[in-house]
Amino acid sequence: SALCKMARGEGPPSLGTFSPPVRREQGSSSKRLRIIGALMFGVVCAALTFEGAKRGMAGRGEAFLLQQGDDKAMISQLAQEEVTRKVAQQAASGLPVAAVVLAQSLASNSSIVIDCSRKEAYILLQTNFASIAANTSKENATMHAKDALLAAAAAEAKENWLASEAKYRDAQAAYASATSAAEYARGKYSGFESAVTAGQEEWDKLKPKYDEEANQIAAEVPLIEELIAVLTKSSAEMAAPQQLAAVRAKVSQLSVPEHDKRMSAQMDVLRAVMLKTDSKGAMVAALKVVQGLLDTMKGRKTEIAETLKKMEEELSNNKMGLKTWEEKVVDLSDAADKSKNTMNEEGLVKATLSGKASVAKEEYEDFHATFLDDVARFERELAALSTIDGKLTDAVEACA
Repeated sequence: SALCKMARGEGPPSLGTFSPPVRREQGSSSKRLRIIGALMFGVVCAALTFEGAKRGMAGRGEAFLLQQGDDKAMISQLAQEEVTRKVAQQAASGLPVAAVVLAQSLASNSSIVIDCSRKEAYILLQTNFASIAANTSKENATMHAKDALLAAAAAEAKENWLASEAKYRDAQAAYASATSAAEYARGKYSGFESAVTAGQEEWDKLKPKYDEEANQIAAEVPLIEELIAVLTKSSAEMAAPQQLAAVRAKVSQLSVPEHDKRMSAQMDVLRAVMLKTDSKGAMVAALKVVQGLLDTMKGRKTEIAETLKKMEEELSNNKMGLKTWEEKVVDLSDAADKSKNTMNEEGLVKATLSGKASVAKEEYEDFHATFLDDVARFERELAALSTIDGKLTDAVEACA
């Protein structure tokens, strides 16, 4: 303003020429106070002038962007300007007022008027800005590293959980298979147990009867063979009535199993033949019947032996099967119990890793939610620092 120009006289003091007042003679006190007051007033006016110019530039920039309809670009530019001002304030914190004013001028979008009398101030601010840039870069790198670390931890936790899930599913399948095998073994064991019980009952019931029948047949065979010999001889000769009577006596001594209908029928035929009066004819007919009866008895005896053998082998096989499947039931039941324990253990591991994966995911998402905003802020700060550093570098190099 005009007032500030009048107060400045020859212009605002520079950092290169500014120095604290020195001790002078007593007569110069009033003059020294006036000089200091003018100096401070000039600094304030310079700051006000800079702020007004900056706001005017911001206003023109806003109007242009609004005319273009580029709201996002305007917001981004204003945000960047705000960041630049804050960075400048941070760098000039604790420095003299004139340095603060210089820092604010560096924060503007316009280039600075290089004044080599301020070289030391340029270097001091450049050092401060470099320190802020280093810290910001370090913090930015730390945030990226932590975000990457949390992302990797979440990914690893998820991978571990998915692996445990797969192992748990495999353990479930193994347990189902082992349980099915144990159930099948118990079913086979039960089948053999029933077969052994039924076979043993049948054996205990029929074996004595078959033995009795076989013994009875065995006892009758010699008598029948003797009768055949007599009938053969009598048939070849002139059979006398007394010979027929002797044959009849032997036939009356024959006994066959009552339940064997075929033998009983043959005995009925033989008795009927013995009633004939023709000795010769009776002998021939009787020989044929007795020979058939002998064949029937021998066949029945063989059949009994084969039946008993088959029953015995079947019972023995069932007992062996019962023992085999009894052992399998024990082994497969133990295997099913072990697979169940394994499944339960894998389930606990899965639950634990699932919890860890959820925690890791939540930690990453919570951090990442603010991480993007922080990174954007760091980028704006670093951009501002780079811009200001470029101005300071140009000034320092120009004053070299």
